[in-house]
Amino acid sequence: MTRVPKYFEHLRRRNVFRASIGYLVVAWLIVQIADILLDTFAAPSWVMRTIVIVLVAGIPVTLVVAWAYDVTRHGQKDPMKKSGKGRARSQFGRETDFVIMGVLLLAVALFAADKFKWIEFGPAPDGGPISLAVLPLRDISMAGDQSWLSDGLTEEILNSLAGLPELRVISRTSAFHFKDQDVSLDQIANMLDVEYTVEGSVRRVDNDLRLTVKLIRNADGVQVWSSIYNRSTSDILQVQTEVAESIANALDVVLDVDQREFMFLTGTQSVEAFEAFLKGRAIFDSVHRGDRSNTLWIANELFEEALSFDSTYAAAHYMHHDAYPHYLMSEGADVMAPKEPGVDLTQAEAVSRMATDLENAISHARDASLRTNMEVDRTVLLQSWHRLPELFLILKNSAQTGRSETRLLGWTDLVLTALGHAETSLLRANNNLQTDPYEPLNWINSATASLCLNRPQDAISYLRRGRRLVGDHEFMNRVEAMAHLMLGDVELAAQFYMKEDTLVALAHALLGQEELARRSAAEIEARNPRQEELILAYAALGDKENVDRLTRRIDSGTIGPLQLLRVMSYVAGRVPFDLREAPNFRNRLLEAGIEPGSLETWSTETSILHQL
Repeated sequence: MTRVPKYFEHLRRRNVFRASIGYLVVAWLIVQIADILLDTFAAPSWVMRTIVIVLVAGIPVTLVVAWAYDVTRHGQKDPMKKSGKGRARSQFGRETDFVIMGVLLLAVALFAADKFKWIEFGPAPDGGPISLAVLPLRDISMAGDQSWLSDGLTEEILNSLAGLPELRVISRTSAFHFKDQDVSLDQIANMLDVEYTVEGSVRRVDNDLRLTVKLIRNADGVQVWSSIYNRSTSDILQVQTEVAESIANALDVVLDVDQREFMFLTGTQSVEAFEAFLKGRAIFDSVHRGDRSNTLWIANELFEEALSFDSTYAAAHYMHHDAYPHYLMSEGADVMAPKEPGVDLTQAEAVSRMATDLENAISHARDASLRTNMEVDRTVLLQSWHRLPELFLILKNSAQTGRSETRLLGWTDLVLTALGHAETSLLRANNNLQTDPYEPLNWINSATASLCLNRPQDAISYLRRGRRLVGDHEFMNRVEAMAHLMLGDVELAAQFYMKEDTLVALAHALLGQEELARRSAAEIEARNPRQEELILAYAALGDKENVDRLTRRIDSGTIGPLQLLRVMSYVAGRVPFDLREAPNFRNRLLEAGIEPGSLETWSTETSILHQL
């Protein structure tokens, strides 16, 4: 029975215990440092695995060396040789114990602080929502070809958090505005006016996914929470919900059952559908930003792939429908959705597909606000306007709560401003500017609504502030042109109209250059026989015959009434055509309970809009 204690005594005397503990502590530190550095330099995942394997293999080597040699402050000593320095060895052992204990205590303290938050990092409650920006996760994959994945994860985390009333979450466009820009975190926080910022990175190697996320308090730069997720790509949907929930918990936001369910149900539960949708979304966005190397048909192929995996994916259905209005309004002349080999739809086929997409998007949309916006689109595009009064009231009540809307490329605000609900549109736009100041459409909608309320100076102010943040945008030009017309500056208005190809004819007409105006109008009409902006050019020329001809042509189209609403939105909600030449449009107005004679007209007797 005395052999076992003597055996342990030999191990203690030869510092085997100390050497083992010291090795484990050093190995742990190496792993932590490697974890940070390898993530920073985008090293492949096998490097970390190799480090761990080598360190584990070093454990028995350490034990053998410690047994065979006595480790002291003077180096390794052969225990078979008498040294006569037992006291020094004992002293060294005590010092080693203290060092090891200190490192272990530090490690335990750091672990506990990270996991249990002994230090109170959360926000001091002040009664208002906590402001938060989720910045685009960096793609640090070796090939750098996973930005669609990192962007998609960012957006899903953002959307999950945006559903919590305790948080004011900066919307996608504004958060992504700083992607790949050399701007410090402090500057971003100040520009977005947020208390907290989420940043991180994504690295994908085959089916291995590594997601690093940090929550930072901007006032002092304190890292409130951080975590590293090493998962398979099959767990991608689960991990994004875990991240959102962890961030909410770190901000002391208590989630109830419904909120947790909302986070989990955002988007889709199919990884394959999610990946296809993200790729399609990237093309969809690039086309709407002016990329002519792609079309909405290419994006639709990817949305269809997503829907083949998950037929209930509302966002995929909704974005898939967008190609058809562009196709129908231009008879395939719109470069966003052109008529091309393999795409030669009849109007009936295009309308049928568009209707199916909208029906599916609405039936599967989980967010009530998004669903209302989608219903406005369906109502106007499918010419069933009887629901508009009900939908307008829902939109008004929602806007009055101060809630911002998720970015949606739809027709809601155009319909509101053209049909006498500019106050609601202005309130919606101002709400959205609180969470999405870098989305150009929010500034454009604010300016357009101001024009409809006869506030051209306010419109110019919105546009100038918007340009300072996001630069120029083609729709900004036409809105500012109208503002200057209302203020009587025809020449300045014409300068802004000249910046848009479809409005050059109107610019010439306003300047009294009739020959140039007619030549430009003929060229525009040759490209697109349904170009609604030409109504304004012919009206400015006093050419009622061509105004009536073009009005009848557009009105007879499948989505003609929507195009005529667009024309009205260009001239502050006025009617620049003879309603008697647009029987389809008149019937839609009556459906919505709007008396056609109540709409203010833009006189075709003069081209100077400020006389209205």
